[in-house]
Amino acid sequence: MSARYPVVVDASAEVRLTAARAFVEAHAADGVLIIGATRAAADELAIAVTRDRGALVGVTRVSFAELAMRLALPRLAERLVAPGGALGAEAIATRAADDALKAGELPYFAPVAAFPGFARAAARTLSELQQAGASAADLRRVSHVGPDLAALLTRADAESTRAGAVARADVMAAATERL
Repeated sequence: MSARYPVVVDASAEVRLTAARAFVEAHAADGVLIIGATRAAADELAIAVTRDRGALVGVTRVSFAELAMRLALPRLAERLVAPGGALGAEAIATRAADDALKAGELPYFAPVAAFPGFARAAARTLSELQQAGASAADLRRVSHVGPDLAALLTRADAESTRAGAVARADVMAAATERL
């Protein structure tokens, strides 16, 4: 590990922030990219440094998700797809659940699949499964709920393809590929 770019691992947020402030102050003239869990967190670090030293030039602030999106967009454009948002994912999950319910593919979820809130919960679950790299085949082999999840995942993937939208997992994969 280079001494110029130290990695600070500490349970104390104060220790980590002090090290980050010192790094930004020392390297701002060279150009620094602050990546925060949120854009607000990155902005707070930049503001703290600005308070200590005055003007701050050469610093760019982004959230992790924003950086991933910036990296992924050229790859996604090549594939002629666009990232979908939370509302789009919920709409896709709604359609997938409705179609799967009508096709009799949701024996476990059937009692609750038409209730308000199911689509939102299904969208979050499908997103987590996609980010974990789970496939429909994997899901069919696990527990009594696996086949229902496999049906939802298969239908959601097909609906996303028709819409030209990709999920967060695909954005992260494209960003990683670009790196």
